[in-house]
Amino acid sequence: MWAWCAGVAGRVARLDRGGRVFSRVWVKQKAWEEECRIRGRAGLWRAAGGSLFLLCAQAARHTPARCLREGGLFLDPEDDQLTEARPLEMNEVSALTHTSLLKQASGAAVDSALQLLHRTVRATLDFAQQHRKQLQEVIDLLEYCTAMLRHPEEHDRLWELLVAARVQADSLKQQLRDLNLLLTYACSTVENTAMAAFISGNEFSASAARQMTDSAKLELKTDERKTEVLEAQYIHAHTLYIEAAQRVVDEAKISDDGGDDVEKDDDGLKIDSIVSESKDDSWHEGAESENESQESKDKEGLEGIEFDDR
Repeated sequence: MWAWCAGVAGRVARLDRGGRVFSRVWVKQKAWEEECRIRGRAGLWRAAGGSLFLLCAQAARHTPARCLREGGLFLDPEDDQLTEARPLEMNEVSALTHTSLLKQASGAAVDSALQLLHRTVRATLDFAQQHRKQLQEVIDLLEYCTAMLRHPEEHDRLWELLVAARVQADSLKQQLRDLNLLLTYACSTVENTAMAAFISGNEFSASAARQMTDSAKLELKTDERKTEVLEAQYIHAHTLYIEAAQRVVDEAKISDDGGDDVEKDDDGLKIDSIVSESKDDSWHEGAESENESQESKDKEGLEGIEFDDR
């Protein structure tokens, strides 16, 4: 404290000394102007102006070059370095408090959770786009098969392509289920870390996490609607295929010129319709089949336990 007061007093003394020098120069300059006006020497006036500039520059050497906004005191350049070092020391000490460390840790946790959420959302949207593309291919092939019901060879070739496309679509749909499960845990992680950040005093990170979570959910909901529209189109196309196949079978039964060949074709069409129905059931009831397989495994495990007890 005393050192600071002494420094301020020294600066005030230098300011006073510089002011006195400037006032003496100003008085001399006024006297010289009066003498030049009387004698009419314009050249001497210009020379005096130059000397005034030099004297002011010399007086400015005794005054500081800059002023701090917060204090309003003029400081020397060497004193400026000391004032910059003290706040740094204070910041380092305050950064080691429990409150500051908790804010930093909660902010880092929120950033990690948001990164996991962002990566999961991007992967989900990417796989959903691929799934819709594959599902659109299945719909197109199913429509071609419907149009080629009266051409067995072309129908069989398209049906093989349709089965392969369905397998690929099923694989993508299973990957989407896994990503949706991961997305559920990622959203839960973000919500928990955001709450921890809010409790520790990091309100900004908590608010940002909440906004990003809502934005991700809205984006995923919009993407799910696109998938639902395509799945409805697939169901409609499959229904049209079954109806068209049934009409071909009925027409073959009514016609009188079909003979044995028509009966064979009828059997083939019936088999195709049965296969398509079974594929459709496996497509829309995959979850139920998984549950049934899990229940059968549980029953086998229980039977094994009873056998060991015996």
